[in-house]
Amino acid sequence: MNEPSPENTPDREGASIVIPAFNEEAALGEDLDNIRQAMDADGRPYEIIVVDDGSADATSKIAEERPWVRLVSHVRNKGVGRSRMNGIEAAKYDIIVFTDADNTYPVKDIPRLLSYMDRYDMVVGARRTEAGTIKFLRRPAKWFLRKLAEYVTTFTIPDLNSGLRAFRRSTVRRFYHLLPERHSWVSTQTLAYLASNLDVKYVDIDYFPRKGQSTFHPIRDSGFFFLIIFRTIMYFKPMKVLLPVAGFVFFVLLVKIFLLNALTQTTGVYTPDVREFDLMLFMLGVILVVAAFFADMLAKFFRKF
Repeated sequence: MNEPSPENTPDREGASIVIPAFNEEAALGEDLDNIRQAMDADGRPYEIIVVDDGSADATSKIAEERPWVRLVSHVRNKGVGRSRMNGIEAAKYDIIVFTDADNTYPVKDIPRLLSYMDRYDMVVGARRTEAGTIKFLRRPAKWFLRKLAEYVTTFTIPDLNSGLRAFRRSTVRRFYHLLPERHSWVSTQTLAYLASNLDVKYVDIDYFPRKGQSTFHPIRDSGFFFLIIFRTIMYFKPMKVLLPVAGFVFFVLLVKIFLLNALTQTTGVYTPDVREFDLMLFMLGVILVVAAFFADMLAKFFRKF
C-alpha cells in the first residue's frame, strides 16, 4: 500500500483522521488497518492520528508499530473531548474526520463522507442500529435528548452523538469554548452547528458491537449531557428556555384564579382572587419574559466576537 501523502493534490483536498483512544488494544490495530485500506483505495491525501488518552494497555504500542500512524500521547487520562481537540490541533489538514477506536463504525464509509465536504460544513454518519450496552436505558435517554436537541435547533437530527463525522478545523474552532473535555463533545458540536445554521449532512451507516469495554455511563453521562444541552440553549437561543417557563408561570396563575372563582360561585364563600403568592407568580413571569429578551440580545451580541 502507498504511504499517506503529506500534501494536497490539485483536485483532492487532504484529510486528517483523528482517533481518540483509551485502553483500546482489542480493536485499534484492525481499525487502523481498515482505515488505511479504505483511504488508499480512495486516493485522497490523508494522515491518521491516534490520541492515546493515558491508556494502561498496549494502545500506544499498536499505533507505534505502524509507521504511517501519528501518535499523540497524554501522560494521564484527560477525557475524550480533550483528546479530540488535541488531535484536531495536531492535524496537518483542515478537513478532520473522527472515528472511534473500538471498531464500531464502518471506516470504509469515510471516503463517502468526505465526498460531501465541498458542499457541507459537517457530514455525519447516522447509525441505523443501536449496538451499545444497556439498551433499555440508552434508547429512551438518547430519544429524549435527541428530541430536546431538535426542539432547540428546529432541525430533524437522525443521530445526535455519532462518532463518525467529517468537518473543518477552521469551523469547529469557533465553538471550542462550548465543547466539553469529556463525553458529549460530538453531541455539543452537532448542537452548535445546527443552532448556528451551518449545513450538516447525514449519511446512513451501519454500526457494529464494540470490542473492549465502554467508558460511557448512561445515567451519569446522560445527565451531564442534559446540562450541556441547557447551556447550549442558553448560549444560542435563551428564549427557547425562558419564554416557555414564563408561559407556564402565567398559566398556573390563571388556573389558580379560575379555580378560586369557581370555588366562590359553588360554595358562596368569598375567596380573594389575588393574594401575595399570586403577585409573586406574576412578577416572576414578568421577570422571566424580560430576562428572555435581555439574554437573547446578549447572546446575539457576544456571538459576533
